[in-house]
Amino acid sequence: MKFKQCRISAFSLAEVVAVVAVMAVVLAVAQPRFATAIENDRVRRAATRLAVDIRLAQSEAIQQQDTVRVLFAPVADAYRIEQLSTAADGTTSIEVYLGADADYRTAIAAADFGGRNGFSFDRYGVPNAGGTVTLGSRRLRSTVTVDAGTGQVTISELSRNAVALDPPARDVPADVEFAPLVVELLK
Repeated sequence: MKFKQCRISAFSLAEVVAVVAVMAVVLAVAQPRFATAIENDRVRRAATRLAVDIRLAQSEAIQQQDTVRVLFAPVADAYRIEQLSTAADGTTSIEVYLGADADYRTAIAAADFGGRNGFSFDRYGVPNAGGTVTLGSRRLRSTVTVDAGTGQVTISELSRNAVALDPPARDVPADVEFAPLVVELLK
């Protein structure tokens, strides 16, 4: 009986080391760009989410023929919309924590509506104040603007921060108080 001799092809250790070294260099070059792309995406999506929620508040005010409030808590990287139509689960407000949400990880750097941290839409969808909300990350920021006369919402292009923002909160704070904001808003 004759056995056929098989030759097994393989890579040498030197070839494997060379390939791994080239891959390490490529990853080291690509990683910062990848991280920046993720950061861009998070800030952009957070700004879009906020703009959509503000438009929802305006639409709800018109539909309900009642006041709908939009309140911001920059310390918690959060905002709240109150007086929405009662949902199936009985809620009448939504709270969004942009810093704690893994999809966004974005800070609310500032919210200014005539010196207040919020505004309301009347039953015609007109805001009681116009203003801006600045969202950002360590390197980037975007501003969401609400027009005082029409309530139209616009989002600025991403820009670089002159000063790095503190990273957003990773956990939802247990003690976020929107109530003082409501009192201030109603003054």
